[in-house]
Amino acid sequence: MRQNEVTVKKPSGKGMKTRIKNAASALIVSGIALSNNAITVFAAEASQNGGAGITDNAFATKMLSFAWWAIIAVIGVFAGMGVIKLLQAQSEEDPRGRNNGIVTLVISGICLVAAIAFKTVTGA
Repeated sequence: MRQNEVTVKKPSGKGMKTRIKNAASALIVSGIALSNNAITVFAAEASQNGGAGITDNAFATKMLSFAWWAIIAVIGVFAGMGVIKLLQAQSEEDPRGRNNGIVTLVISGICLVAAIAFKTVTGA
């Protein structure tokens, strides 16, 4: 090998994939721990009379309300991903990607309408 030759090793991407998986699993574990703590706090507040404005009878309703907002937030995230996909495909002039973005938006809209209708019918 000559002295002025330089060898460049292309990155394989395996290290980055491992780091992303580790970060995702850490976020999942943190989210589970936070939700367990939140449920414990809500239960402690509900067991006390007049604790934080939540009575024993309204505890389940309050938790269902939080669950509905979480469901609506997840649907909103998927709609946002559809918008990003749509704009990205539109800028790259990719009709297939644009159609995927439109379909994602339509499905997210249908799910949002169904969730709100179900919430209204059940009275939660």
